[in-house]
Amino acid sequence: MAIGLAAASLAGCDAGSATEVGPHGELTVRLDEFKIDPQTIVAASGDLRVTVINQGVVAHNWRVFNEPRKTAEAQQEDVVEESEDDSDRGTLVGGATTMVPRDEQVAELNLKPGRYRIFCTVGNHARLGMAGELVVKRRRS
Repeated sequence: MAIGLAAASLAGCDAGSATEVGPHGELTVRLDEFKIDPQTIVAASGDLRVTVINQGVVAHNWRVFNEPRKTAEAQQEDVVEESEDDSDRGTLVGGATTMVPRDEQVAELNLKPGRYRIFCTVGNHARLGMAGELVVKRRRS
């Protein structure tokens, strides 16, 4: 994961619908109390460059995790649990570290096909709605 500054944008994203990443593999994610916009992202496998902007008034981050192996009970509940560590959230793949309000970072990821969980790991922000999904499809030749 590399962190830097860059400008990329997706205007008019609706947190309730899936946002498909364009052919250049770039998009902007906006964080606010307590939502991630877009909440569902569909991208092709390979490189993904995400500009993450904290538009909120408190600290937030944007973390990407592999789907964890779940117990039968956890599969039924399908809830992000608060934890002192991230072991029950799956394996951290990358994302943006915790940012102060009005800060931005660029996360550069290289993703294999599959489903990933995205959420803010600050406090109970995921439980309050700062969670979503990143679906990575096999890149077409």
